[in-house]
Amino acid sequence: MNYCRGIFFLLVTVNFSASHSFSQSTSKIEGRVYDRQSRQPLMGANVFLVDTQLGAVTDSTGHFEIADIAPRAYKLRATLIGYEAFEISSLKLSAGERRRLEILMTPTVIEMSEVTVEALRQKSRQDILSTGLHELSPRRAKNLAGGGEDVFRALQTIPGVLGRSDFNARLYIRGGRPDQNLVLMDGVSVYDPYRLFGLVSMFNPETVTDVKVLAGGFPANYGDRLSAVLDIKNRNGSDTSPFRANINTSLTNANVVFEGRLPGRKEGAWIFSSRRTYYDLILSNLTDAGSFPNFFDVQGKINLATDPAGTLDLTLIKSRERTDILTTDDDAANAEQSRPDSISALDRQDQTILALRHRRLLSSKWSSTTLLSHYRNGNASNFGVRFPLRGFVFSAQADLRTIETALRQDFTYAANSQHAIDFGASIARQRAQNVWRFFTNNPAIIFADAIRFTEHSPAFFKSGAYVQDLWQISSRVTVQPGLRWDYSSFVGQLMISPRVSMLWDANILTRYRFAAGLYSQFPGYETLQGEGFRVSLQNVKGLGIGAERAAHVLASVERKLNAQWTLRVDGYYKSLRDLLFPQLGDTTWLVVTARDSAGVRTELQAAKYFTFQPKNNATGFSRGLEILLEKRADGQGKLNGWLGYAYALVRGTEPDNGRFFLRYDQRHTITAVAEWRLGSKWQLDVRFQAGSGFPYQKTVYTIEVVEDANHNGQLDVYEDRNLNGRLDPGEDRNGNGKLDVVNPQSGLPDERTIEMSDDIRNRVGNNRLPWTSRLDLRVSYFPKFWNASWIFYLDVINAYNRKNVQDLNYDPKTRQDEPIYGIPLVPTIGVSVKF
Repeated sequence: MNYCRGIFFLLVTVNFSASHSFSQSTSKIEGRVYDRQSRQPLMGANVFLVDTQLGAVTDSTGHFEIADIAPRAYKLRATLIGYEAFEISSLKLSAGERRRLEILMTPTVIEMSEVTVEALRQKSRQDILSTGLHELSPRRAKNLAGGGEDVFRALQTIPGVLGRSDFNARLYIRGGRPDQNLVLMDGVSVYDPYRLFGLVSMFNPETVTDVKVLAGGFPANYGDRLSAVLDIKNRNGSDTSPFRANINTSLTNANVVFEGRLPGRKEGAWIFSSRRTYYDLILSNLTDAGSFPNFFDVQGKINLATDPAGTLDLTLIKSRERTDILTTDDDAANAEQSRPDSISALDRQDQTILALRHRRLLSSKWSSTTLLSHYRNGNASNFGVRFPLRGFVFSAQADLRTIETALRQDFTYAANSQHAIDFGASIARQRAQNVWRFFTNNPAIIFADAIRFTEHSPAFFKSGAYVQDLWQISSRVTVQPGLRWDYSSFVGQLMISPRVSMLWDANILTRYRFAAGLYSQFPGYETLQGEGFRVSLQNVKGLGIGAERAAHVLASVERKLNAQWTLRVDGYYKSLRDLLFPQLGDTTWLVVTARDSAGVRTELQAAKYFTFQPKNNATGFSRGLEILLEKRADGQGKLNGWLGYAYALVRGTEPDNGRFFLRYDQRHTITAVAEWRLGSKWQLDVRFQAGSGFPYQKTVYTIEVVEDANHNGQLDVYEDRNLNGRLDPGEDRNGNGKLDVVNPQSGLPDERTIEMSDDIRNRVGNNRLPWTSRLDLRVSYFPKFWNASWIFYLDVINAYNRKNVQDLNYDPKTRQDEPIYGIPLVPTIGVSVKF
């Protein structure tokens, strides 16, 4: 622990110096070009002296050099697509002078044919090098047909990125669970980036400026996650006017955005946005069931230039999610049936993110980024059921909270035109709380204490450090070796992860990429939302629970077919080990073997159940092949989009259960996304997606389980028919002198029917849901009136109303697995206005 702190404080207290040299006769200009907002170096910028033949193009580190300049006054200009031109009107050079410049270029928005087209960003060499990188424009996320204007749902159109059902925006990326994805917003780790129980994500497409998905093989500056990285950045407010506004409605929420220039400052802006669901307000007037799932959030950001070489960003996000539902069934209360007469569900979730980031150019070769953040997320839920027939109550309560304060420092050293070295360190203090309570007043149900009640509130430190070198070996070959250290005091474990990436530009049309490395993820309560299982992490050190591990190997080839079409093929293999899985425990059930005129015969049978105790005893792998044919938007073409295909295989292995298929193993996925401009004011967006079925556990047979509270192997039935507060040992409702275990009205057992599968971990994988397919359409109209820009749209989800099976649920009445269908045909309308 001390060594990590030492490394960190050494990094943040380093002093830098630069030396200058001068030539004898002619003058020389050199320097670097940076993005004014992100302070990242820009490659491909043209820097030249006006009315001369002298100029240069910046390299991957933003560096340029113009030599052999006659001493006199010049006008210098820098240009780059997607940025405002930079100009120095009078640059005077003396004999033998060597002038160093730092040029800051401002991103711009280009207006084409009355349609706002997103500024074309110049990719950094780091992005070009990344093998598993996919980028999605916020405009695409907003306009995607059937996407609900949600960033995560739009990402599910990328090959290798899956959603498990229509009702969930959680992302399964190349064989990884949602909790194995590192989600960053402006550099801050977000452990629960979802709203409405995962139906939508927290990211607002109106304020997001950059969405990157690193589907594997990510560099050493990212750590403590096993599968993928989602690096999302919110935009700064517009500083072109004192005030601008945008109002928008979508399928799930209404959204307002206000922004403008900071008062009294030339460089600086603010932005404020807020979203709220509206359907719950409508439904609450139609029923007295309570408060339907709803959320409200606000996001604010202020950015300002502290001086010509530095910027300061302050970000605040606050969200609240509520559910309070109570349903009643009068028929159940009055009839002799074993079903509940009331079900209650309460859920409270609150999230706060506060971040302060300072970015600065220390010199022509050094840049620094300091990030201080505070993250707080709390989720409390209570589920209750009441059975009037027996007078019993069941309730389950869960309380999961995470509080993290983190400090991160990053440096970039552009040694020369061939080397750019990144290094940094981070330290975070995390406090967590995991509380689980289960209550029932039914004496026939006996649970172990660990299942009935568990509470754990650990506090610990996490730290990390990294170094990586972006080395341009030649004009065609670039490599980036890197090394990362991660430590968690929670498990007392240090992980060292070497990584490497390589880019080979074979020619002007063909590009090859390769990446490999080791990755790890420490266990923690903050990741439990991902896959939905709940575990107890008490005494993790004593039980030997440690980090999950993975090794990634990726390869990619990209071929530019012409000026608009690009073909890309990716292959990957991920080896997984020390995976954390809840363990199976042994128990016995008293099972009815015969019911006839002689009475009821039972026997004890062995059974398995999932415990809260996890172990690092599972291994696995994921492998796949992805093909992407993309027609890029060039501002002129009417049609653009992409076709994608993904083949994937995900399997796991446990010592006691052998090999099994994970529930998000989708073997084949086909995607088509198109955007067609119909004149200057109309646009048609189309999305088609089809996929092979996910694995599921088929119900092979059922058993009738009755109670044996004292575990003597004999039948126990507890009743209180006369409601005198005392439990009767048994019932004989038909007066035949024999014990009843069958409800005379329903013909079903009084107790419970358990669905049994002979493949609890889905080892064979032959049981799969049927293929699914869905076509979504969206027509948008872009008029301008009342000094405002409007968007009116009609969005049709599942245009041909296909019944897509999302899962199967056993129905004891029909004694069959009944399908749970996805979203049917749903037309929606929406409006957006900017003024």
